[in-house]
Amino acid sequence: MAMLNTISPPPAVFLQPRCQKHQFNRPSSKISLSNIVERPARLRAIYVGISAAVARLEHLVSTQPINPIEIRVEPLRSDPSSTADSKEQDLINQLQGLNLSTSSSAPSSILPLPSPLSRIPQLVFSDPPTDNLILSPAVKFIHAPSNSNVTTGKIEANYLEKLVEWVKCTEDKILKKESEIPEDLPQLDLYLCSESLEAIEGALSTVIQSVDLVISNTNVETRTNKAPLPEEANSKQIKTTQAFCAIRPPGHHCSQETPMGFCFVNNVLVGAAHAHLKHGIDRVIILDIDLHHGNGTQDIIYRINAETHLEELLVAGGKPPSSTARGLKFFYGSLHDIESFPCEDGNAERVKDASVSLAAHGQFIENIHLSPYNSPNDFYDRCYPRYKVLLDKAQQFLLKTGGVPEKTLVFISAGFDANQHELPGMQRHGCNVPVSFYSQFHSDTFKFAKEHALGRVISVLEGGYGDKALMSGVLSSLVGMTLEEQGRLNGEDWWSSSCLSKLEKATRLPTSRRTTRSQPSALAQPIPAPLTPELASLSWLTRSLTILNSIESHPSFPQPPPPIPKFGGMRDVAEKRVLRTRGAAVARGAVKVDVKAQEREEEETVKPTKTTKAEPKRIILAQPISEFSNLKLDPKPDSDSIYSTSTPTTIATQPSTTSTTSTAVAPKRIILKFPKPASAPIPAPAPVSVSVPAPAPESELGRHPDGSSQHI
Repeated sequence: MAMLNTISPPPAVFLQPRCQKHQFNRPSSKISLSNIVERPARLRAIYVGISAAVARLEHLVSTQPINPIEIRVEPLRSDPSSTADSKEQDLINQLQGLNLSTSSSAPSSILPLPSPLSRIPQLVFSDPPTDNLILSPAVKFIHAPSNSNVTTGKIEANYLEKLVEWVKCTEDKILKKESEIPEDLPQLDLYLCSESLEAIEGALSTVIQSVDLVISNTNVETRTNKAPLPEEANSKQIKTTQAFCAIRPPGHHCSQETPMGFCFVNNVLVGAAHAHLKHGIDRVIILDIDLHHGNGTQDIIYRINAETHLEELLVAGGKPPSSTARGLKFFYGSLHDIESFPCEDGNAERVKDASVSLAAHGQFIENIHLSPYNSPNDFYDRCYPRYKVLLDKAQQFLLKTGGVPEKTLVFISAGFDANQHELPGMQRHGCNVPVSFYSQFHSDTFKFAKEHALGRVISVLEGGYGDKALMSGVLSSLVGMTLEEQGRLNGEDWWSSSCLSKLEKATRLPTSRRTTRSQPSALAQPIPAPLTPELASLSWLTRSLTILNSIESHPSFPQPPPPIPKFGGMRDVAEKRVLRTRGAAVARGAVKVDVKAQEREEEETVKPTKTTKAEPKRIILAQPISEFSNLKLDPKPDSDSIYSTSTPTTIATQPSTTSTTSTAVAPKRIILKFPKPASAPIPAPAPVSVSVPAPAPESELGRHPDGSSQHI
């Protein structure tokens, strides 16, 4: 394995636990839940991959046992009274501040990281989003440039205001058994809960903070090829120009006013808009390596580029410029499977959009389609040179538009669903990339950025749905961002199927789960994991578990929102009640529960605010009285049975309404009333006998109309 020979600032890895508050709470069955592909819980696989990357790199940079030290990462904040220099120094301290002498009253995030720190990704817990971030200028720049109707001239609610309203109405909609998503939008691709807005704003806030960080750290010299001396460790802080944002929901499918494909806002474009509005960035390069075409990103970029191009034409024709600053221009390059979403149904417009190669009329868009390969060598000999053309096109964009490094920023829309380890259903068209692609592409992009954008690269998580795909994808990406050209060579063994299986097996053990709030978080202590001897002997694996536990034990991790009660449960309850009945009629299958009547009665019942005695439960039996004879119910004492009560069973009759078009009278129905079981053990009641007219022949009672035996 090759060793390090160059030193570059390590990437900052931004974590946003609030993203996990986005939950699917719609009443559904297990079958329909399995169709919900994107879930925030999948972020845990990303945390596992990040932990493995840090552990692997620790062992690479040090042959001696590493003693973890505490890194305090102060929350990113702005202080209007501070000077520019102090702001810059604060940002430096926030990223990598060792336990500095200058303390802050704000709470700090503490994670175990090794020394030397010159090559290890720095983990940063992102700040909570600011109030009404969803309606901030950067978000409106992308999703609500104007809310004036061109035809009527009236001010209309923009998409962002609608999204806020959807979230507010979510609980009421679900309680009414209605979808919280408008009917004209995909119902399984999109879902909301009462805390979804906090998750969405948390994702946006994370990207914005990463933008502030890498731009603020740009004008500082890169460290030389030597580890810091012990006396220098607290005085010279390591800066970074690279960041990785572990966030969900993704964003590249969301256009200006249309959410789709799990995406509600376009995270990367909002980060670019913030860089333009706050830092004066006017050239942005977005490289999308998700399996699916980022149709939302391309659509918005086309609109912004067209507006900038039109303004330039008007100024060239004599119109006074509307601003002294240059207009914002984008290059969008996408590598994707043309057979997959959003082109899978063959929609002509989407297929054309996903195949555009354009560098004219103010537009700079390049789409490259994935192709199959036979082996890793075949991939790098034949496929990768064609994929790397995206960087060549980006360079042409900068040359043609007069881009300068100080005003240029590079984003990677890092989707890992093209990973060779992705779920087979996601890659049903047979196009993918080897895991090492992510390391190589991030390394090549960083090399490009050092030449054209002062090394500023922000990689933002998009798609990826299998655990192994996410773990290996982020592991490979961070290795490439850290080791640059040597990343692919170093990591081939790290993300092998064997190592991934061990990592997946180990992190499923109880020791990798998050500790409770009341337990102290032993951040720098090894985890007493009940691993097998084989797994316990792997130092990188046990270290990965330690880092993972530190992440998941962090106090900023929120508790998941309580699920809204599922509807339709009355059917299950009623069926269980019937199954527990010991009577002979039930055993023969002669008794059925009228569920609809049961549900109607429950809905009509007004629940008292406070009662000392519960109302008896009732089961409505659909059979007429004339069909029962000598029916005996013999409740047995059973702690699990609702019939364990000393109160005799009461029987009442309820006449059914007569039909207006017939003179025949509908049969009566039996209602069995059972009181709620007492908490203390109660002796079994005496059997209750009910005498009714003679029964129908057993052949009619115990069999279906088709002649088969009837059992419940």
